[in-house]
Amino acid sequence: MPLISVVIPVHNAASRIKEALEKLALLSLDKEIIVVNDASSDGTERVLNDLHLAGLKVIHHGSKRGRDAAVLTGISQAGGEFTIVQDASRGCYDPIYLQALADFAVKNHYSVVYGSRIGSSRAVPLGERLLTAFFNLFFGSHLTDLRTPYKLVRTVLLKGSAAKPGDLCDFELTAKLIRKGYKITEMRLNFPERIKNGNEG
Repeated sequence: MPLISVVIPVHNAASRIKEALEKLALLSLDKEIIVVNDASSDGTERVLNDLHLAGLKVIHHGSKRGRDAAVLTGISQAGGEFTIVQDASRGCYDPIYLQALADFAVKNHYSVVYGSRIGSSRAVPLGERLLTAFFNLFFGSHLTDLRTPYKLVRTVLLKGSAAKPGDLCDFELTAKLIRKGYKITEMRLNFPERIKNGNEG
């Protein structure tokens, strides 16, 4: 069993997906990479089929079903201890932080780790900060970055919490995990400085 499954939904990402996956493949992390092509029409399928990277699994949707459906397809195939979703529409995020999150989760026996951007050089939009504040008020949590793109979740928990596309939105997924009694631990991510520990929610 790999330590981490990286699920990447893609649609019309032919110009950037090869570089992003090759960068991710170089990471010395026990991983599998699951790319779900959501019926791209720009040659993405050909690019993916021509790639031969260790641990790469490619799944093609026959018709466009949307990002969340692609993510669910990927999660259903995930065999790692943990799963994280990365977004090919942004060229995928810097994979170095996947290693840090995985190490942090394993070392401390955490099941859910969110990488917080608060306090880093990467600005978090005011609307996202307000959403986090509202969420904390509603659920009595202490999160700093609800909409972080770095959400590492033990795979068995994610499969049990994400059954339909609506379950994948930041608010709903996090709410489900909290309602089920799972502790969400935040790890402060500093860009591009070294990574420090953060808060628990």
